[in-house]
Amino acid sequence: MTLSEVESLFFGAVTGQVSADDPRIARAFVSDSRMAAGERIQIYAHMVASRQVEALEAEFPMVRALLGPEPFAELCADYLRAHPSGHPDIGQLGRALPAFLQAHPRVRGDLGELALLERTRSQVFGAPDEAPCEVDALVAHGPEAFPMLRIRFIAALRTLETAHDVDGLFKALQADARPDAAALDAPARLAVWKQGFQVFHAALSHAEGQALALARGGAALGEVCEAFAGADDPAGTAFAAIASWFGEGWVAEVQGADRSV
Repeated sequence: MTLSEVESLFFGAVTGQVSADDPRIARAFVSDSRMAAGERIQIYAHMVASRQVEALEAEFPMVRALLGPEPFAELCADYLRAHPSGHPDIGQLGRALPAFLQAHPRVRGDLGELALLERTRSQVFGAPDEAPCEVDALVAHGPEAFPMLRIRFIAALRTLETAHDVDGLFKALQADARPDAAALDAPARLAVWKQGFQVFHAALSHAEGQALALARGGAALGEVCEAFAGADDPAGTAFAAIASWFGEGWVAEVQGADRSV
C-alpha cells in the first residue's frame, strides 16, 4: 500500500467514510496487545466527529437550542454523513446545513430558514470591515442630483427572504423563551449586517425590502424611491428609509451619475 493510499484510508476512517472493520486498516496500521488498529483509528474518528459537532454548535446555537443537545448531535451526524467535510476551513462545514434541513422530512418547517439566518449572520461576521459613509455625503450632492445618485453598500450586509417567522423564533430562543410549537407562516425579508464585532438582523417592510433590493442592484435613487409610491407620504417615507441605511452603517459610498464618489 502506498503512502497516498494509507493517507486516503486514514482520512476515510476518521471521517466515517470507511468502516472501522475494513480489513485494510489492520494491514496499514499497527495493533498491539493493548488495542487493535481499528480501535486506535476510532479514537481519532471520535475526536474529529466531536470537533465537527462543536463547530456546528458554535455556528448554529439557535438550531441547537430549539432541538436540544442530543437531537442536535444526532442531526449533525446525519448531516455529516450526507455532507462530509471537504474544505480546509472548518468554518465552511455548515454551509450546506440550511438546505439539508429544508429538505429534511422529519424537522419543523422553519428549521432550515433558522439555520439560513444563522449561517448568514456567520458570513456577515467574517465579511471585510469597511468604514461606513455618513448621510452628509448624500446631502452634499444637493436635491437636484438626488434622483441620479447611487449607493454602494458595505460587504457586511446581506438580505434573505423567508417563508416563516424566523425573526420571532430567533428572538424567542435568544431570550430563552418557549417558542411556538409549530412553524408560523410569515413571509419576510430580513437585513443582516454588522457593526464592529456585533452582528444584527432586522425585518424590513415590503416597500423597504423592494427599495433595498433595487439599490443593491445598482438602481439610481429616483427609481429606488418608487418602491414607496404606495405610502401616505412617499417622499418622506423614502427619505427616512434611505437615511436609516446610513444610520445603521450599511452605506460604503454615494456615487454620482458617473459612478464617482
